[in-house]
Amino acid sequence: MHFDDEHDPLNEILALASSEAAHRPEFYRRLMVSEILVIGSAAGHEDGDDDLALKGGSSVQIQSWSNREGQNVIPFFTSLHELMKATQDDVPYLRLPAKIFLEMTQGTALVLNPYSDHAKEFSPEEIETLLDGGTPGATGERMVVEKDTQVVIGQPSEYPSALVHSLTTYFAGEHAVHSAWLAAIAYSGGAEPQPHILVGVVTDEHQFERISAEAGSIAADVMPDEVVDILFIDRKTIDEPTGVSAYLIQETQPFYEARWGLDPHGHDGGHA
Repeated sequence: MHFDDEHDPLNEILALASSEAAHRPEFYRRLMVSEILVIGSAAGHEDGDDDLALKGGSSVQIQSWSNREGQNVIPFFTSLHELMKATQDDVPYLRLPAKIFLEMTQGTALVLNPYSDHAKEFSPEEIETLLDGGTPGATGERMVVEKDTQVVIGQPSEYPSALVHSLTTYFAGEHAVHSAWLAAIAYSGGAEPQPHILVGVVTDEHQFERISAEAGSIAADVMPDEVVDILFIDRKTIDEPTGVSAYLIQETQPFYEARWGLDPHGHDGGHA
């Protein structure tokens, strides 16, 4: 991958993600397969050899800054254009895969494109999550309702428009999501007596863990003080739903439906 300052796809998705939570999972995925620039040098490179692809075993020195709180932070950049905005003089810089950079700097706070209108800071905890293959901020554990659990389910007293908008935008880019449904759920006599948002997602079993994590991350960004459960609904059994799924499918309308391919009930779809 070579840098083209006229086209900076990682910075483009960063700009989208900064204002719309639905784009954040895609930003994290793209970051982990991109190359980035850092201010620094590697042993053996000559003066003027600024654009250096890091080779295995290289000894490198990467410049760090102090943020407003006096904490150590390492800047990195999506392009030479973004790097030059942050420096007034010619500086040596390295080009390396983002994943390797994150591994090298584990435990240190990072900031991407610090002089951009949509700079992104990364805490050490976020970096650890990314390196573990997760999505920062994700709360998306699979919701399982035990057989004898008593639940009260209905519609939210206040419709979560911002959450629905962000999830609809996210699901529209996920071919594995066929439809999504919304409810408010409370567990009678449980630790969470107050109703909270439930999102039922019709998808395939092998895709749900990732989709649940990413949808949970979006929900945490949009509604940080609220509990949002993500419920798996297998599209193979959608014509005969049971339990909580039955309420969603039989008594409500989906807030999202895929416009192409399979309809929510698993039949072959045509053009929208």
